[in-house]
Amino acid sequence: MIRFGVTTAALAVGLSAQAASYTFFGSASGETSYGQALTVTGLPQLGTTFSVAVDYTPAPISCTLAITPWAMWLLTGFSKQTWSGVPLPAQLPQGFTLLVSPDAVTTMNVMSNSGCAPGWPSNASPSFDITVPNTSNLVGVQLHQQILLSRLQQGQVFVPPLATNGGTLTVGL
Repeated sequence: MIRFGVTTAALAVGLSAQAASYTFFGSASGETSYGQALTVTGLPQLGTTFSVAVDYTPAPISCTLAITPWAMWLLTGFSKQTWSGVPLPAQLPQGFTLLVSPDAVTTMNVMSNSGCAPGWPSNASPSFDITVPNTSNLVGVQLHQQILLSRLQQGQVFVPPLATNGGTLTVGL
């Protein structure tokens, strides 16, 4: 009875009962022999944390079997149509396709024990944990994401980077 009362009250004040979701779009780019793709654990629900990472299929042809530093960037944006007047997707000179506007960028440096991209061959890629505030105004907000990865050599980013497909998150209850 209390649950019904809370639901009725929420609907009466205009709070939509939108479900949280995460959907995928586009294709990986850059060096694609790793078969990199976004993967998500959990959903963007109010007051919870979900994780975005990279999954790989098929197996890379070869790895160096050496400890290798990598940089990872999670791009989060409000658009998958344009960025600073540039239509998306956009093929960038670094050799990958930008699928989302990079309005917020989160960076992570990781070590790979195999020389392959982080998480291969264990399929336990480091993840970006995202906490969704428990703020009802966020229900229905959509953001778009893409992860870029690149080997680091002598403190420099090695080009071309790997780029995943894109993902659209919708904040919900």
